[in-house]
Amino acid sequence: MLSALLFGIVSGSRTFTGIMVLSWFVLTQRIPMQHSRLQVIGGVVLVAFFTLAALSEWIYDVMPFARSRKELQPRIARLCTGGLCGAVSAAAIMEPIAGGVILGLIGATIGTQLCFGLRQLFCKWFGRDLPAGLLESAIFLGFAVLSAVLLRHDAIHSQAIEMRMMH
Repeated sequence: MLSALLFGIVSGSRTFTGIMVLSWFVLTQRIPMQHSRLQVIGGVVLVAFFTLAALSEWIYDVMPFARSRKELQPRIARLCTGGLCGAVSAAAIMEPIAGGVILGLIGATIGTQLCFGLRQLFCKWFGRDLPAGLLESAIFLGFAVLSAVLLRHDAIHSQAIEMRMMH
């Protein structure tokens, strides 16, 4: 269930990036979810919503009036998407959803703190917030895709084990 933790970390950096990538992988059936009610995450409407939300967040994040990720409302939003990513990750590999939610919440908490420090470091390097924010978004988009690829591998492996047990 490493992917649940990793998606949580992504959610700590960018609220909607992890869930957007995860929803695209489910929509395109890169992550099999036929056995779970959480397959709804790959519905066209939710994929469009999460994609627009992620794009909007990437733009908003580099604006001078953007709120700190450590404030209560942004932190709660990150916890919610981290938990949701954890639930979907656990369901994809046929593990208990509660465990995935917990790992997603832990990851979001870690990601919020870790990425706050990382952003400050990037701002020091660049001397400006815009390139620092863009670099952070790019890094965690890549991290989300890597997490989804890992989850795909684990989900296919879990299905193969399940098939062997049925025969």
